[in-house]
Amino acid sequence: MRKKIQDRIYNFSYIAEIVISLIIFIIIALGIARVAMDLINPDISWNNADALGYFLNRLLMLAVATEFIKMLCRHTASSVIEVLLFATARQMIVEHYSPVETLISVVAIACLFATRKYLLRRSDEKENETDHL
Repeated sequence: MRKKIQDRIYNFSYIAEIVISLIIFIIIALGIARVAMDLINPDISWNNADALGYFLNRLLMLAVATEFIKMLCRHTASSVIEVLLFATARQMIVEHYSPVETLISVVAIACLFATRKYLLRRSDEKENETDHL
């Protein structure tokens, strides 16, 4: 009985993750449409650095959200590291950090790359990807 309840809860959580992924995907599609409409807007002055920052912020946020969907669907350590890489890089590009904060962000990104290269085994990633297909 207990195993049956645990299985149902697991299945429900899996379905909930898929629904959340779909909702995020719809939001991403709407965000892309919004950015496209803003690009066409003749009122935006491209000589202004704020306009470029606005579009970088929006597009990189959409990239992070896309990686988040992959993480929800794949359930691998590699996808978690990719989300952290995108999020850290986005913060570094969009925000104007002090030199110390920029250095900390660069070190964090280097650590994430090193973790992905030296600590993750390819065989584990392949098994996890085939489990969820």
